[in-house]
Amino acid sequence: MRTSWKAVSVLAVGLAALLVIPVMNTTIGTGAQDSSCRPTSNHQRPVLLLHGTGGSHSEWDSLSAALKVQGYCVFAPNYGGSASSLFGIIPGKFGTDNIEKSAEHVAEYTHQILTSTGATQIDIVGHSQGGTLARQFMRFNGGTNQDNPEENIVHSLITLGATNHGTTVNGLAALVAGKPVVETLSSLVASPAAVEQLAGSSFIRRLNEAGDTDPGVIYTSIATKYDNVSTPPEATFLNAGPNSVVNNMFVQDFCPTNKADHKTMLSDRTVEYLVQEALAEVREMGHPVPCPSTHVQLPMGEHPDFS
Repeated sequence: MRTSWKAVSVLAVGLAALLVIPVMNTTIGTGAQDSSCRPTSNHQRPVLLLHGTGGSHSEWDSLSAALKVQGYCVFAPNYGGSASSLFGIIPGKFGTDNIEKSAEHVAEYTHQILTSTGATQIDIVGHSQGGTLARQFMRFNGGTNQDNPEENIVHSLITLGATNHGTTVNGLAALVAGKPVVETLSSLVASPAAVEQLAGSSFIRRLNEAGDTDPGVIYTSIATKYDNVSTPPEATFLNAGPNSVVNNMFVQDFCPTNKADHKTMLSDRTVEYLVQEALAEVREMGHPVPCPSTHVQLPMGEHPDFS
């Protein structure tokens, strides 16, 4: 059957609309990128925040400010800027380049963080592509040491709605992944990174073929049941391999009526609290998780523990 270019164009545009995340508008200062920051005894590791496809460092304004107040050294770069797609040429849209290349840049940036702060390890929080990108950096660009986990650069990874096993994009991925012509056109429209994150893509298969985790790393994977971009939402969860710890959780495990979606996870108070708990070295697990007043509050101790 001959390819219908009109149909392919519709698929590519649809993929761009569904998978790419608009940049959040906010007036809160980031509190990030402070090269003079030095880790404290309470917070010894800098925190690297990685945005998603089409996003920018401004997505982290709320979380980075909260972490800065707590005494963390916080860094939130723009990565993956590329004019290789129609979406990528829009000013302010980052995370569109292929993920392998972005991982190389993240590796370089991480070494700059370690040099400037004097730290030996970092923690990473990644939203959407940011979580998947972090795993690429960890496995293939020196973020972890498979033979000697004590030399890992990354201590812990916290992902928010990450495309860890690819996204079906509510069924659209099946019409694109594995079809060279459609993949090529979709990359030119929605971006290479968008196509790489589709369920069944060669990138996702390669990323996960040796297992989901690397030894010596603590993983926290946070999902929301209302995610309409990283679908199905539970595909973000990770399976623990040798010498690794994985905590998988839905936001709704703690606040049953919370309706945070893929985008609003970034400004959700419950998600912010869960991230802070995962980063903290001393945790008070008996405190209830903060939920909006209309939500049911459940004690932290009734849910999966953070390790």
